[in-house]
This record gives sequence, C-alpha cells and structure tokens, in this order.
Amino acid sequence: RRKAHTMRERAICGEDPAQERFDELHDMTLKEYYEKVYLPVHSLTHKKQKTQINDNATFRNHLSVFHNRQMRTISRDEVARHHNFLRQTVSSYTANRMLALIRHMYNKAYECGFPKRFENPTDGIKMFREISRDRFLRDDELKRLFDALNNEPNDVFKNYVLISLYSGQRRSNVLSLRWSQIDLVNGFIYLSETKNGEPMQVPIIEQLRELLLKIKQNSNSPWVLPSEQSASGHLEEPKRAWKSLLKRADIDNLRLHDLRRTMGSYQAITGASMNVIGRSLGHKSTAATAIYARLSADPVR
Repeated sequence: RRKAHTMRERAICGEDPAQERFDELHDMTLKEYYEKVYLPVHSLTHKKQKTQINDNATFRNHLSVFHNRQMRTISRDEVARHHNFLRQTVSSYTANRMLALIRHMYNKAYECGFPKRFENPTDGIKMFREISRDRFLRDDELKRLFDALNNEPNDVFKNYVLISLYSGQRRSNVLSLRWSQIDLVNGFIYLSETKNGEPMQVPIIEQLRELLLKIKQNSNSPWVLPSEQSASGHLEEPKRAWKSLLKRADIDNLRLHDLRRTMGSYQAITGASMNVIGRSLGHKSTAATAIYARLSADPVR
C-alpha cells in the first residue's frame, strides 16, 4: 500500500514509473534481470523449491556466456549456437533446459515492460530430441541386489532401497517420508506434495507393510528414514552408499530413480494396464507412462 501510494504521488507530479521500468529493462543485462526481476517476481513466487534450485544451477553454469550482455543485444543465432554447443559438450537434456529457461525469462520480461520490438532470441529454435531412459533391474540383477542388501551394514539405507522398490515412489518423497503419512490399518501412504502437484494415496503391499512394521518397532523418530548427520533429520542423497551397493552386486549403469522404473517395468511385464501403472507411479499424463508400453507385450506372448 505504501509503495502504491508513493507511485500515485509521483504520477500526480508528472513522473511515469512505468516508463522508468521500461527504460531500466531496456538496458538490463541478463544477470541483472534474473537477480532483480525474474528470481523474486516469478521463480520464488510461482516455482517449487527444487525447480528453483535447478534453474539457479542452469543459469549459473550454462548461461554464464550471456550474463553481462544486455538482453536486447542477445541474438537468436548466438542462442542457437550455444544450444548446439551444450548438446555436443554436455547433453541434449542440459541444452534443452537452458533453452527453456532463457525462453521463459524473456516471455516474463515482456510482461514486465521489456520492449516488444526486441524479439525473443529463442523464437524458432527447436528442442533437441531426448531419449527416455528405460533402465530397470533385470531378473538376475534383482537377485544380486537383494543378496547385496542382505549384507548392507546401513539399515536406514537398506530400508530406503526396499521402500523405493515396494512403493515405486520418487526419491524425494521416500527420503522425506514421515510416520504421520503412513496408515498401516487401511494400508496407504499419503503424499500431500508430489512432482505433478497433486496429492496421492499409495497402496501398501504386504512386503512393504511388514517392512514398515519392523522399522517402526525400533524407531522413536518422526521420520521413517532418520539421519543424525543431516540438517533435515532424515536421509538425504545416499549416493556413496548406492555406489558401494552396486559394486557389491556387480550392477552397472543403474541410478536411484531406476528403482522406481523397476516397479513400473515389472507391472507392465506381468500384464498391468498403462492406466494402473500410471496411477501407481503418480503420472499426470499418459505420455510419462508410455515408456512401459513396449514391455506389456510379454504377457500376451
């Protein structure tokens, strides 16, 4: 209210705050715009924390070549060359995330008064084709993984791997799981925040129920996967333990997210419909589940 009152007084005196904003944006560098306008007005207000972190990393690491350039001077050819450079030196995925971020930055800049006579330098640049990852644990790998888990000294990490396999949920949801989200009587895990923005009820299968009961008997923590070393109080990013587990199990090229994909893959192999798989994994669109369609031929065969 105070700011609006001040701007009204300035307007009465003949000043034009909108014109000042126009002139300021006209001469802003990309870094100034990102820090002064895009970050506080759009990113911190409308984006999830994880997306904010990813945007900051993309801007810092992959848009530094344009940081000190005035926005009106960045050309389409320069962005296209940088897009292709990132594809060749890093990956198509990284190149596309860079392009998506700078495109959104310019679109929001127009809404804030950036002169529309300067074109968006991403116009006409197409995203590179991204190949969906389809890695999941095969029969022989599953056996070796369970054998290695039986000898895992870290019980919290071991429980994380098993819960991920039995529930098929995303890493962040499993790591931050609280006992207050678990209903062992009715057999559901309640996720209020998911990647697609919608709450979800995850059915608890019998193996998962037995595991959760065992964990709860020996736990006084509000977290299912507690950790005294982390600031959050729960297990975070167990990359070192994961790498050690894969080495003992003699498994290559497997990521933590592939545990989630493993459950979806075996659902498809055993005849589950794409709708059931999508609901199990919390997919909002059928496109996200389409990767499993090729596996559903096995039950027919």
